[in-house]
Amino acid sequence: MTGTQYLAEVSGGDATRTVYLGGTVVSSRRLALRWLRSQAERLADGLDPDPRRAVHFPLPALQRVTLPRTPSPHKPPSWLCSQWLPRGRP
Repeated sequence: MTGTQYLAEVSGGDATRTVYLGGTVVSSRRLALRWLRSQAERLADGLDPDPRRAVHFPLPALQRVTLPRTPSPHKPPSWLCSQWLPRGRP
């Protein structure tokens, strides 16, 4: 199948509006999925950044807080596991 192109788009919103966040046209499904994974990681990092990797957190601004240990309601998305993260990332 020569000449086939794949469109990958990322959007967000609610029941009344949709916000276009980005898109690309690539030559293979593999490239489309790779792009979608990178966008998913970018959005997850933007919503809940890791302070060890975030450049906008100066280290003096971070302080350890001791809280009672309770189960966290937030769990990472099932698609975001170590096999999808680039090598060398914590």
